[in-house]
Amino acid sequence: MHGLLTLKRHGVQPKSLGKFYQARIVPILTYAAPAWYCYIPQYCKDQLERHQSLCLRLIFPTISSYTERLETSKVPRLNNVLENLCTNYVAKAVSDSSHRLYHHVPPKQSIHRHSARLSDKPILKSRTALLSKSLFHAFA
Repeated sequence: MHGLLTLKRHGVQPKSLGKFYQARIVPILTYAAPAWYCYIPQYCKDQLERHQSLCLRLIFPTISSYTERLETSKVPRLNNVLENLCTNYVAKAVSDSSHRLYHHVPPKQSIHRHSARLSDKPILKSRTALLSKSLFHAFA
């Protein structure tokens, strides 16, 4: 943010400020995203998005809404960028057998196979039946 403010004070055009934001600030915000993004709570994800909103407000002060600033700067929402980074990383790990996480990712199961497995089991309807199948009931 300090670099963005300094450039703005020196009269750099908004288009160049947008390029600076994409080249220098977005990589900092998305650094190692596959390792942490899926584990942070929603309010932290919202704070990251607000940070991007603040940066774009500094670049385009005359534009009133965040969505218009996104369209003008041609920058996607930060949460979408982070989700795509995570999805692409996992897809790469699953598809490349030499990847170090290849053997740690469980194989993807089809929905039909999973639902067929569930339909074979009887449905427990009463609370007593549930308790009799519970592990805690064995120790009572």
